[in-house]
Amino acid sequence: MKKLIFMFSVVAVFVGLSAEKMQPIYRNSEFNAHKNSPIVQSSSTRDVTEWEFSIDPTSLITNYYDYQPGSYNSCPIRIQEDEVGGGIYMTFHARETAASTRRVYYAYVDANENVTNVATISSDDLHEGYPGIDIDPLTGDPFVTWHVNIDLCSADAEVVVTYDLYHLSPGLWKTPFVVIDDNTQSPNMPADEFIWSYAYIGPSPITGKQRVYVIASNSNVSPVNGNPSENNLIAYADFDVNDLNAQSELDWTYYTIPLMDDWNAGIPEWVRPFKAMAVSEDGKVALFGFTATDGATTLIGDKLFCFLNENYGEGDYTYYESDGEWDIPNP
Repeated sequence: MKKLIFMFSVVAVFVGLSAEKMQPIYRNSEFNAHKNSPIVQSSSTRDVTEWEFSIDPTSLITNYYDYQPGSYNSCPIRIQEDEVGGGIYMTFHARETAASTRRVYYAYVDANENVTNVATISSDDLHEGYPGIDIDPLTGDPFVTWHVNIDLCSADAEVVVTYDLYHLSPGLWKTPFVVIDDNTQSPNMPADEFIWSYAYIGPSPITGKQRVYVIASNSNVSPVNGNPSENNLIAYADFDVNDLNAQSELDWTYYTIPLMDDWNAGIPEWVRPFKAMAVSEDGKVALFGFTATDGATTLIGDKLFCFLNENYGEGDYTYYESDGEWDIPNP
């Protein structure tokens, strides 16, 4: 497959401040050092390596929302297998004018490097954001998830999912449907709001089907110290091309990981995990990253960790960890 390199054209107008943003963390000493340091202008006479674009950067849309247009912990760009199209799907949130609503968009680039579709996914003019995407390798159809207050019944947002019937024609998006909301029976965390959702697709234990996972993070702060500790709610469902053709909303199973729930609850101590997810072609599911344990002033993690499940996300996860900091020579 040719290497396809595309660049989002973003007009940086302002950074919208909202409660949706993940809270940054710093060491106090490092923050103060940066804050008090003078600005130093420097130049270099070193040679610049020869370079060229394999494909010229392509403008998709003018975006008046310049904060985190893709997602925090997942890749917002996915490539189809050559056998099912060989193109690229992208998802991002944007405002087309300074006064418009932040919406979730998608773009499709075909195997001949043509940008064929750039549009919003849903038809609702609602404040949407932080989408995640993955592609079914058997059909080339993308699954996209994001959070939005779609029912307007409370201040809490819901996690919605949709998919594009690429195998019939790009742009045939199913109407987004709610997968996680206030009524979702999430083990150990029935009252918390889970948002910032990402989609991952892997094999299913059911013959002829694939399994899609939607992982969302807890936006509620820890009851112990009021600091964030984003444990996860994971939902999964099995599907095949017949389910997609029928525009099924699928049958979802939900669970959380008990140790991460304990971290959020301060058992035996408060821990904040920063993590991403991966799904292998043989049914393994992993959540991995690093942890912080000394409050909201930590910049570098205390531990590297991985939760690993080898049974399609069903049953227990095995926990692994190692030190997150170590000394190395600095010549």
